Parts: sequence; C-alpha cells; structure tokens
Amino acid sequence: MAGADVVMHNAGVYELGANAAMRERMQQVNVQGEDYLFCGEPVSGRGLFEQWERFPGGMKWRVWLPRWLMRLQMALLEPLLRAAGLPAFLSRDAVDVTKAHLNYSSAQASRDLGWSHPGGDEMWERIVRREREWMGQRKGFRERLKHEAVCLVSGDVTPSR
Repeated sequence: MAGADVVMHNAGVYELGANAAMRERMQQVNVQGEDYLFCGEPVSGRGLFEQWERFPGGMKWRVWLPRWLMRLQMALLEPLLRAAGLPAFLSRDAVDVTKAHLNYSSAQASRDLGWSHPGGDEMWERIVRREREWMGQRKGFRERLKHEAVCLVSGDVTPSR
C-alpha cells in the first residue's frame, strides 16, 4: 500500500448528527459566516491501517510500495473493475490522493461549539459494525463492492435506498 507517511484526520459523519449538545450550542452562538472543521486527532496512513487490521478480517499490511509502482498496478486494475460494472475504486486517483496531507484542526469547533470527536478506535468500531450490518443486507459479491450513498437521518447515518 502507498501512503504510509500521509497524515489525515478521522471524521465520522454520524458524529455531527448525534451531538445534540453541539447542535444546541450552534443555535445559541452566531455561526453564520464561520467555517468549522469537525475532525479527530491526526493519524498517519500507516496508523490508520493499524487501526483497521485489529478488526476480524482486517488485513495486516506487510509491505508499503512506492507510489509509482502502485500507480502502475492500479492502471491495470481500473479497466477490469469498469468492465465488471464496478466503480474503479482501485485507481491511480486513489494512489494520488495518498500524496495529500489532510492535517486539519477542529480547535475552533471545540472552542466555539463544544465539539469533541471520539477517539479513532471508538469511531472505527462503530463504522465497521454498521458497515458489516449493511453488507449483510446485500446479496452477491458484486453488490457488496458497489458504492452505497448514505444520508443523515435523525442523527444516524443510514444507506439511502
């Protein structure tokens, strides 16, 4: 996998809708014209995969390939995925995104709105549990690989079917 050195922040979409105290605070504070980032602590690409590998079925990454080699492999996979009627989720674009450092701060949201993000372990525990529930509802290998749009419904993220 490429991008072990990339730095990013976790952000669970469901956290925004579920945080009733923050929603109440937003009504009290004039947030018009303000930009807020709602994210957790920074994590490296390697650290993110280490979090994921602890779940049953999680892969243990043994080799981190250079981006140029990953781009070559993905160039070969893109047309195969499209031919199978799937989005090219394994693509050169996916490799290129690992060059970006998404190192943001939610300090303003914490200060103004009382925002607090759960730790990475807690967040991924919820995400993996929900994903497995949703995947259990899908039939067939190809259906499980297709993108599923989600929407926020009463503080909970659900598949939009």
